[in-house]
Amino acid sequence: MNRTKMGGQERRVNLSDMGAGHRSPGKWTLIVCTVLSLLVVPRAWMPHSLAGTSTAGAPGSSSGGASDETELVLIPAGEFTMGHNSGYDTLPVRQMNLPAFYIDKYEVTNKRYKRFIDATGYKVPWSQDPAVVAYNWDWQKRMYPEGKGDNPVVLVSWEDAKAFCTWTGKRMPTEAEWEKAARGSKGKPYPWGNDWAKGRANTSESGLKQTAPAGSFKEDVSEYGVHDLGGNISEWVEEWFAPYPGNPMTSYEERNKYRVLRGGSWDYAHSIANGYHRQYAIPQSQMTAIGFRCVKAADEAGGSPSRLQTR
Repeated sequence: MNRTKMGGQERRVNLSDMGAGHRSPGKWTLIVCTVLSLLVVPRAWMPHSLAGTSTAGAPGSSSGGASDETELVLIPAGEFTMGHNSGYDTLPVRQMNLPAFYIDKYEVTNKRYKRFIDATGYKVPWSQDPAVVAYNWDWQKRMYPEGKGDNPVVLVSWEDAKAFCTWTGKRMPTEAEWEKAARGSKGKPYPWGNDWAKGRANTSESGLKQTAPAGSFKEDVSEYGVHDLGGNISEWVEEWFAPYPGNPMTSYEERNKYRVLRGGSWDYAHSIANGYHRQYAIPQSQMTAIGFRCVKAADEAGGSPSRLQTR
């Protein structure tokens, strides 16, 4: 599924709706709004963004992670089932073996992201698109929307997500890590089990029609204790979109163009809320239903991070 924006509205194209190798989104033409926004933003925003002390992927000298106070969940080493037979882009189904790793218990929130931009001078999440005004930060005060501190940060590109994770001393999850954290060792379709149930996750069926504070949908939790993998916001992961090794989609030619997104979101139906569905977007995309979380190898820095939660 492709996420892109046209006229302030998101359009999605399921890969399974297109023939193998056909990558055009049909009548929808991809428009990159981000570049145009940067050319016409108010001058007062510029010193704290493009001209700030940090650029995407290059955090300031205060990196190290001491200020990212968040709970981490240990995902144990071992095999799990990755992939699904429901669509050609999730084939083949296979057993994967991963070393142990830590993953953020919750998606990165506005409060956590503010600590990052305060420490580094990094740009604030902001867009000229009038459709996203409720999610814009105050670029003069460098403050997130009032009352949204515990909500996941959105309007962040893949580069923004990577910069934050690097600053914390962590990194972005791989597709395999994200999928194991969501589906568990047995490959359950949803974080909570085998069947969809309305109200378990913040998808369009919930009726909320906006992001929710992290962890507020108490049943949207995986067997390891990781929250909001089924809904709230879709999440950037490390990889470029490409067919899995052994996939029959042999004619795909747009490698190194789109980054993968995982998980359901508040603005879309539960068809993307499972743990195996793959979406993709250009890395510069900044949308109201895209955020991220970070991971860290279990053997890094010689031991367990602070505030570790094991399951």
